[in-house]
Amino acid sequence: MTDVVAAAEAAVRAYPGSTKVVAMLMEKNPSTLASELLEASASKLGLRDAVKISQVTGSKAILNAFAEELGCTVISIDHRLSGADPLYLLSQLGASFARVLEVEAAAASKARPNYNDLQEIEKRWLAHVAIGQEIVAYLRAAYDHGKPESMKAPRL
Repeated sequence: MTDVVAAAEAAVRAYPGSTKVVAMLMEKNPSTLASELLEASASKLGLRDAVKISQVTGSKAILNAFAEELGCTVISIDHRLSGADPLYLLSQLGASFARVLEVEAAAASKARPNYNDLQEIEKRWLAHVAIGQEIVAYLRAAYDHGKPESMKAPRL
């Protein structure tokens, strides 16, 4: 869990004005926040404060570190697609998959892919999965529409 705290500290330190400004924006005492970011401190950084740090700094470092601890990947959803027609989303999914395969084929043709190849493949796959998430969100909303909370589809 030290990577999560280190990510929080890095997000705070990278923000203009560092701990003092972030603490002020969080409506928290700067010395308290500084203490919570120290590994050796008896103070602990809580989940609410981790979320506030992420919101204030705009950094996804804490979220990514948390996901990595759990063997997961964070995928940003393209909200421009939210509410889009499901057939349009499906067409975007197909186009996205074609782009993923194109990049993978180019990388596979090399004896050893380079860092840029890996970055491009990861970016394309995550975009592809994000479109799939939009489709799932659309279908979930259609299924849940008008149902009482007890009858809505459970989240996985």
